[in-house]
Amino acid sequence: MNEQITAIVLTLNEERRLPLIYQNIRDFCRIVVFDGGSTDGTLEFCRKNGIDVIHRPTVPGNTSKVALKEDVFFCMNHVQTKYVLNVICSHYYPPNLLNAFLEAASNNYDAVYHDVVMWRYGRIVHRPFFRRQSTARIFHKKTAVNFADAKIHDELGISFNSKTMVRLKAIDKCALHIFQDEDFKSTTAKHLKYAEIEAQDEYLSGKINSKNFEEEAKLWDNYSTDYKPLVEFAKIKKISFKATNVPRRYANMVFRTGLEGLTELSELAKTQFLPPLPIPIDLALPTYKKMITMMGNHGSNTSDNMVKAQAIKDATMGYSISTALKPKHLFIHFNGAYHSDEKEGILWYLNKYKPNLKILTISTVEQDKIDVLDPENFNKADFILVVPEKMTKTY
Repeated sequence: MNEQITAIVLTLNEERRLPLIYQNIRDFCRIVVFDGGSTDGTLEFCRKNGIDVIHRPTVPGNTSKVALKEDVFFCMNHVQTKYVLNVICSHYYPPNLLNAFLEAASNNYDAVYHDVVMWRYGRIVHRPFFRRQSTARIFHKKTAVNFADAKIHDELGISFNSKTMVRLKAIDKCALHIFQDEDFKSTTAKHLKYAEIEAQDEYLSGKINSKNFEEEAKLWDNYSTDYKPLVEFAKIKKISFKATNVPRRYANMVFRTGLEGLTELSELAKTQFLPPLPIPIDLALPTYKKMITMMGNHGSNTSDNMVKAQAIKDATMGYSISTALKPKHLFIHFNGAYHSDEKEGILWYLNKYKPNLKILTISTVEQDKIDVLDPENFNKADFILVVPEKMTKTY
């Protein structure tokens, strides 16, 4: 951690995105949160993680998350280090960019001039809204700022000077990435692919119709019978709805290459889509041992990776639930029985990520006779629904 640098993180109700930027820069420098009056869990996250918080005064007429020059001026006056990193919670800093900042500080440069890539979420794929906008206003010496004509934090008076500043190559790995998704989902909800998230939120908020949503989101074949009623209910009742599972491509990667393959993903993918790596795994858990037995080839890479692919799903769902839980709220999670039977799978991970929760499980079993529970189904859950084996199936 560099002691010459302070990250000024501007927050206003950033409970969901703050953990992502914290994970991105926590080992880079000291972090100070300048909060504009958060009423969610932002301040609690800071307290739990030992992040210093300074309450910045409200600027008259500024009711948005945009930081006016008065905000930045206030923050600068409360920072004692030589350099500052100006951060908002939609930022992502690639390792190459952070390393360039460190090198610039070690060589006493005034600022680093680099590209900014701004992303918006397209209907079909993740597209850049615009790119190759260059700036020296993110990482700089405190003394390099001229507030004379600045209006907002992205208009600080810092012009490029080739003698006192470093200019980086115009490539993505040396650029600041900004994800403009405040209008429909915080970045912590990106457990679906980008297009799926936008389609889901636009549908739930009434911006697009059911036909567009179902065409643009990659839905399971049994969506209309098994999932759509839940989505419709949440939409009508205005209940928060969260997708918790890992993107299918990453579960498939684990099946092919093992959990080690996840370490090769970009930092962006790891912070947005996955639980903290490496995930713990216990192949001796009864439900996982049953999977290996059913595969019929205990100890092979195929059987082990099949279980590990199941584990990354369980871990991601458990972690997603742990980050979405709010005090005094009930979280109802729907999943396949194998993910929570015998209070393993998701629950094993959830208890690691957020211990001491009160959790009840419900499972459904099929039996020829439904009057008495078969011994093989004992202890699968707190409540067990018994249905006939010949009951209609939707998949």
